[in-house]
Amino acid sequence: MLNLLADIRKRSRRQGDPRIRFVTHMEWALEDRPDVEGLLEYEASANLTRSEDAVVCAYNLTRFGGDVLVEVMRTHPMVIIGGILQENPLFVPPDRFLHEPRERRRA
Repeated sequence: MLNLLADIRKRSRRQGDPRIRFVTHMEWALEDRPDVEGLLEYEASANLTRSEDAVVCAYNLTRFGGDVLVEVMRTHPMVIIGGILQENPLFVPPDRFLHEPRERRRA
């Protein structure tokens, strides 16, 4: 998915579109039933790509558990809740977030 986003960005720049926006419906993550750590690593890693393009990850609240959604929210600096875009007080920077699973396993 990260490679797909990078390819779309390159193609758009070549076509003269300086900025783009993505709306990603996250149900794809349920298809192969990845472990939660894998999904969280993907979300945090996506934030390492320091881009000015807007990316909205849309989670169906009936398909993902609350525990997963809270962890996912921690990977995003901004969230839309109740239709309002706001800074996320739960946000953990990617470099720190990606180290947390290792810390939990050691504990």
